[in-house]
Amino acid sequence: MAQVIQFRRGLYSRWLSVNPILAEGEMGLEIDTGKFKVGNGVLHWNNLDYSSGIKGDKGDKGDTGSDASVTKSNVEAVLTGAITSHTHDYEPVNSNIQTHVTSAHAPSNAVALATVKADTDISDALSNKHSNSLDHSNSLDHSHTNKSILDSIQEALTTILKGNYDTAYTHSQAANPAFNSVYRSILEAAGSHIAAKAAGTYGLGQGDPLAVSGTGTLYPLKVLYIDSADYPTIDGKAAKLRIRCIIECNDVAPFTGTFTVGLHPVTRPSTSGGAGVCIYTIGSAVSGSTVVGTNLAADSQNNLVGADFALPANGFYIIGIVTSAAMATSSHVHISASLQIRNN
Repeated sequence: MAQVIQFRRGLYSRWLSVNPILAEGEMGLEIDTGKFKVGNGVLHWNNLDYSSGIKGDKGDKGDTGSDASVTKSNVEAVLTGAITSHTHDYEPVNSNIQTHVTSAHAPSNAVALATVKADTDISDALSNKHSNSLDHSNSLDHSHTNKSILDSIQEALTTILKGNYDTAYTHSQAANPAFNSVYRSILEAAGSHIAAKAAGTYGLGQGDPLAVSGTGTLYPLKVLYIDSADYPTIDGKAAKLRIRCIIECNDVAPFTGTFTVGLHPVTRPSTSGGAGVCIYTIGSAVSGSTVVGTNLAADSQNNLVGADFALPANGFYIIGIVTSAAMATSSHVHISASLQIRNN
């Protein structure tokens, strides 16, 4: 029987949201774009470069653009207009020739001057070209008095070219709106809740038993400090949060009632509550942040997803759970939750 080799694969949007670390030499394929990456065992997917394939044929030449702000004709006009009226001071080789105005002999090489390369010193180019065109038979030494005009030409050209460059390479964050609208987790927490635990407000930690508000605990909570400056508005779209939670029950239903999961402010009281433990005071859930699981069944996996809500006031927060009844005898639940963010 023929052997089939299949690479790790998924849609572009799936790779973007999961953002895994591929093993060294492991290939990941985007099935909707045909692009692929090869892992190094260190970088996440979004930080890896795409692997290059065989170079394709050269494409057709594109249409000429409509931006004609820098052309040979308008640069020639600037140069010609500036040079056709200026004064030369001659050193007196002949007492009858002191000064003259060159309004009658505009340089014939204005077109050539207009095409001087950007990396050439324009002032030097103008000086050399013009001095050649004014080579008189009596070889009079002379100096230019219009350096300010030449400087203004160079400054004008620099401004025009820089302006076009800045326009061509100015981008906004809206260039990738799909990424900004994808949910990213900024807080992950998990914990277990066991038989006989009373109804109350609990906080999630790092896989430890849930900590009840106002009672000393050995186990750390997963605390996040939210600062609105860390989550700016992008392209007019404000940052929004939501809660996603999974509750898994053993073969005894926990109770008849509700698990209400949400984002809660948390504070530390002035006293620790005893040696070796910490007390946390868990406040009421942030408005709009909660999602509810009702009458969860035995042997069940429950996926709870809340709605988007606005960033709360700056401060310390946890993912908290409010239970409406005591846990049943022999019941046991595992809870995993994340706080997610996107700009929408």
